[in-house]
Amino acid sequence: MVVLPRFAPWKSVLVPSDALFVVYPSKRGGFSAQAVPKSQGSEEMKCSFPKRWAGKENAELQKISGIASLRFCHKGRFLVSTGKEEDALKACRAAVKAAGSNVK
Repeated sequence: MVVLPRFAPWKSVLVPSDALFVVYPSKRGGFSAQAVPKSQGSEEMKCSFPKRWAGKENAELQKISGIASLRFCHKGRFLVSTGKEEDALKACRAAVKAAGSNVK
């Protein structure tokens, strides 16, 4: 995981790297965690957030994930938002654990 102190364009640097996720402060408050695509222009991620999180929000997502400030998971499973940086990092670690050997 790569943690940025603020949002900045990152794809050209992180796509060719071993990074699976990038975490950064959200302009809407809290933090975002985004999966890194397998290649430039690809919609396939190196590691996606868990399927059961897809499209879920707030209390339902927090209950499913066990992550207290997890607010939203995009239905495409490439983006989550949280209230705290540590919870964004927990979400990334949970995604890697759920993917198991499917991480590439």
